[in-house]
Amino acid sequence: MLGVAIIGAGTMGFRHAHAFNRITGVEITEVYNRSRAKAEKLASEFRTCRVADSIDSLSLCRFEIVVVAVSVENVHVICEELFEIPQMREKIFLIEKPIGLDLATTKRMNRLVKLHKLNVFVGLNRRSYSSTRILTRFLDRDPNANRFVLVEDQQDPDFEFSRGTCEQVCKSWMYANSIHMVDYVSIICRGLVTEVSRLSRYQGNFREKQDISAHLKFDSGDEALYVCHWNRPGPWRISVSSGNRFFDLDPLESLRYRTQGSRSWNPARIGNADFGKDRPGLVHQANCVVAFALNRSSESDSLAQLEDLQKSVDLVERIYA
Repeated sequence: MLGVAIIGAGTMGFRHAHAFNRITGVEITEVYNRSRAKAEKLASEFRTCRVADSIDSLSLCRFEIVVVAVSVENVHVICEELFEIPQMREKIFLIEKPIGLDLATTKRMNRLVKLHKLNVFVGLNRRSYSSTRILTRFLDRDPNANRFVLVEDQQDPDFEFSRGTCEQVCKSWMYANSIHMVDYVSIICRGLVTEVSRLSRYQGNFREKQDISAHLKFDSGDEALYVCHWNRPGPWRISVSSGNRFFDLDPLESLRYRTQGSRSWNPARIGNADFGKDRPGLVHQANCVVAFALNRSSESDSLAQLEDLQKSVDLVERIYA
């Protein structure tokens, strides 16, 4: 059996635990949370799960995979503590985004991962959506066609602040949550960024209603237009024009496309994997991590490494600077 330790017994900790528990040959063996009551609640759902009193008291021989799903302001602190334990460096990590609330922290964590030669994956789960994976397969069929991506983002940091999210996180909400939408640019656009034109600039006050937009160009010829409705209503939507096809992800879990000369939409076959009780993408993501643990090689583009996260965080900074 392959053991999984869960660090953080909040909503995402539960979701990751259930995703891994669905995989044959995998069991949830350890859980740690600052609030023991939450840890005990999670442990009660898994027969093999033991509650640890601290990170140091985790039974290292009982797991190969570590899932870190703590509050966003504490992710890098917990990770630094885990990485300093020599025996922990042999483990495989799946860490919920963001690993840092700014580019500097993300870079520091990336350096630490490289220094200790750690196997770290980041929970950018939209890469694991069936819709995203099918879209990239469609696009890869025509590698010579340029791609134009429209990313429509919507964020409510003022609402999050009103319901108790700490000010530090709300001030960095673009790194905490917009990262998911900006990451679509990294997934779809190829090559290096040559130009970022900020069309409507972020005004610096996370409580303001505003619209932010930027045009990005890549040396591959690909382009992206990013628009965020900040404290305003709006969709989470991805549109891609490439070759003789136009693709639409709205909602993100779905995919449809039109071909040149047709006015009809063609729905892609998604299946039920992303529409069940599990959060979309998490089971596929867990399967990819387990496959890596068994084979020590990753052939899945849907698994994001820290280098991939840093690339998208860099885009966030250039859009919102």
